Amino acid sequence: MKCKVQNNANYDGLNPLAEDLYKFAHKRFKFTKPVTIVFESNVGNAGKVFAPTGHYDPQSSKVVIYVDHRHPKDILRSLAHELVHHKQNCAGHFDGAVSTDPGYAQRDQHMREMEGDAYRTGNVMLFRDWEDNYKKGRNLMNENKELVEGEKKLTPDQEKYFGSGEQKEKEEECEGEDCPEKEESEETVDEEQKTSDKQWYQSQLHEALLKKFKIKK
Repeated sequence: MKCKVQNNANYDGLNPLAEDLYKFAHKRFKFTKPVTIVFESNVGNAGKVFAPTGHYDPQSSKVVIYVDHRHPKDILRSLAHELVHHKQNCAGHFDGAVSTDPGYAQRDQHMREMEGDAYRTGNVMLFRDWEDNYKKGRNLMNENKELVEGEKKLTPDQEKYFGSGEQKEKEEECEGEDCPEKEESEETVDEEQKTSDKQWYQSQLHEALLKKFKIKK
């Protein structure tokens, strides 16, 4: 069962990843209803600590994810969470009247269980399993196969998210303790990502505090 992806925010590179994550989730959960995934921009919420990052509408089977100033990995993790809500909807857990007003996860025991399931199954297991599967190079190997058979080239977005086939081959030639250069490279990338995420968070917090106390720069 295919899904419809609407990238209203024009966030480059998200569509193929979202479609692949959906296919992975569908294979695991066997969705019985089609779903629409919408990436939206809401700049007004970007600096707010408790602003919503996404939501799911069981009536229309629509997932909406807000993308402003967010790392692509964080956006996809939110999508995994909402896809579990779609699984719950397909199973009939939202057939009755449900409320998503502030505090619903504390007042309504059924919705509390649904939210707990979405966090455990979506944010943790589904996303992590999909990510690890992706890192094994399944999609990259398919792209390289097309490159050889059909003389196709990777698009800039594919290069950005999947890397190059040459790099993949080098990694596969060297495994475990016999590959210190690979381990060093991975550690460097992890440190750079942590630094980038920390700088982004500090910047957003700074902007939020300036707005809250009406301090001019």
